[in-house]
Amino acid sequence: MTNILIHGCGGKMGRVVAELVKNETDCKVVGGIDPGMPELEFPVYPSCEACNAEADVIIDFSTAAAIPALLDFARAKKIPVVLCTTALSDETIQLMQETSKETAVLKSANMSLGVNLLLELVQRAANILADSGFDIEILEKHHNQKIDAPSGTAMAIADAINQAMDECYHFFFFFFTVQELKAISQRLEVARMLNEGRVYSDIVAKTGASTATISRVNRS
Repeated sequence: MTNILIHGCGGKMGRVVAELVKNETDCKVVGGIDPGMPELEFPVYPSCEACNAEADVIIDFSTAAAIPALLDFARAKKIPVVLCTTALSDETIQLMQETSKETAVLKSANMSLGVNLLLELVQRAANILADSGFDIEILEKHHNQKIDAPSGTAMAIADAINQAMDECYHFFFFFFTVQELKAISQRLEVARMLNEGRVYSDIVAKTGASTATISRVNRS
């Protein structure tokens, strides 16, 4: 029987992990760590320092600020960690690497099988398309409760592309509201139709853009 300690047990993913473990016969949740102290079916501790649960592994879905204390706890207790929190600072990543010398640390920006397959596919795509003059852009959209932006998955995709291309890329990040993205998309469609020689009335009917917007795009 594998005893699991969930770090960040009160969060969405922490609760999902707890529910999944309930259906397994060879593992169980023996405790959780969360400063919010949610009422769950297992003991919950407000911090790593307060936790005295005997665990075989820690599964982490928390926040970047909570990771240094978790790594110190795991190293002191010699408990392996599955680290799923993203947006870690360089200092925390260095601490993670030091911790991995004393206990096992598995880090992933995304635990999805599909996303990890995607990381391999984008490397192949970059190798094939980059020399043909294609630009590489990563676009992502999230709910308004998303903590880190860009997401850990987007950063993992960018890192995978860079690894495949011998670290030749420098990435820049831009943040837009949904309304701004719609406006950008509209202008791009207007530009495409102008390049095709379409008349203003067709463009207005197709995109809903005003004639003033079409004129601005036409002048740019």
